[in-house]
Amino acid sequence: MDVLQGLDIDNDVQKGIISPNQYLVLQLDFSGATREPGFIDAMVNSALKQFYMTYEPYFGESFQGMIDRLIIPHRSGQSLLECTDFVQYKLRKAMESGKKHPLAGVKGVGVDYSFWPIANVFRFMY
Repeated sequence: MDVLQGLDIDNDVQKGIISPNQYLVLQLDFSGATREPGFIDAMVNSALKQFYMTYEPYFGESFQGMIDRLIIPHRSGQSLLECTDFVQYKLRKAMESGKKHPLAGVKGVGVDYSFWPIANVFRFMY
């Protein structure tokens, strides 16, 4: 089963708008959003943890190390900025390495926002 099946990014691949392996995907699911204080921070930081766990083998750092350094509790906006800076750095290093690094052809992070049942929208983080 394809992990991207049914997401807007899969539709963009099927239409030829983007090619597979061009973007790392960060999935944000706002479908269960509540007015509970801290819900959005917890949801975004949880999505970032899943993102780091998924791509840990390509980043060359331990999952726990990334979490400790890049996830800021109760400040999901800052956590997202840390994520973009971290990924940009890793992508730049992959291109500069001169080796056939699995991240060398990746352009950036694509964010899949799920607002079920309203929409499933794919946007680029940078």
